[in-house]
Amino acid sequence: MLYFNASYEHTLIFPAHLVWKWFGSRGIELAAQRMIDRFAYEYREQFRDNLPILNFLLKTGISYIIYEQRRGSMNFPFKSGEPMNYDTFKMGLSFVF
Repeated sequence: MLYFNASYEHTLIFPAHLVWKWFGSRGIELAAQRMIDRFAYEYREQFRDNLPILNFLLKTGISYIIYEQRRGSMNFPFKSGEPMNYDTFKMGLSFVF
């Protein structure tokens, strides 16, 4: 058998840990995630069949948007330094006997 692997990875490396800005940034993200949970609880009867999918899409969307904003400012939405960004492309080929 022959296996071909391809992957992409984006890594953010923060040069410093600014505690209060980090707490504020994470707190905003957590509050947004909890608002989605509250929405799901309020409307669980109306969206019974689609609620898991809708919940997943909303939470993943919020996390992705905030992650992308952190490319330019490591403690988005507060002013802070720019993180180091690394994009990695990996390709592999495996033979199995």
